[in-house]
Amino acid sequence: MKKTVLSGLMLVMALGASPALAAPTTLTFDDPVVTSPTQAPGAWYTDRYAPANFEGGIMFDGDERGKITISPADSANNRPGPYSGGFYNTQGRTYDLPAGTTEMSIDYYLSAANLASSERVFGFWGTGVDGFNNIVSYPITELYNGAFRAYDSGTGLWNSFGGPALTANTWVNLNMKLVGANWVQSVGAQSLSVNALGAQSFSKVIIQGHNTQTGVSTENYFDNLTIGSAVPEPATWAMMIIGFGGVGSMVRANRRRQALVLA
Repeated sequence: MKKTVLSGLMLVMALGASPALAAPTTLTFDDPVVTSPTQAPGAWYTDRYAPANFEGGIMFDGDERGKITISPADSANNRPGPYSGGFYNTQGRTYDLPAGTTEMSIDYYLSAANLASSERVFGFWGTGVDGFNNIVSYPITELYNGAFRAYDSGTGLWNSFGGPALTANTWVNLNMKLVGANWVQSVGAQSLSVNALGAQSFSKVIIQGHNTQTGVSTENYFDNLTIGSAVPEPATWAMMIIGFGGVGSMVRANRRRQALVLA
């Protein structure tokens, strides 16, 4: 009888299991970062094409920050033949996130020069994966032509955050999180929602700069990349409660059967 009860408990625990609730982790960029041309644990590795520089521990505005630099030397006109297409004008680095990450944010410095640019300047990207770790969507918050916009992987369209004009030479927090079936993306107090297309978590974060055909020179400062997991869904807790109730019923039934045998 004990074996039956134990098996039931193990089954309920498996069905009701939910991701562990981990305290948010913050990468402060106080020190130099590890970079790599290919995917590697704990490293920022190349996405599409490597930016001129991707650094940590850069003193700026009173603290150590992260910095991504885009150079005319890496423009489409100056890149090697296989990388001359516009696809490689997006230049950045990727970092692998802990399994189950459902929210992340980063502080970004809105320099006057970047706000005045009419180009794509800076991108904060996530890679959304389903329960089998298949990529299903890319939530993106991007600074373009003096304003932020969000990418909708389902429609292939960009959505404007709207709101008041951005203030130059200030810091703003960019946040994205999974809420139900949607990505909710925020820039300061402004937010919007796009379909997550079945994503259950982020697998990667990507920090991008953008080049052009003839080349641009830009510097983007960022700090405090914070990543975390969501509280288990109410439905999950309900499943666990129902499951443990079922185990209790099994225990009581077993006791009744034992009593009948002994009688």
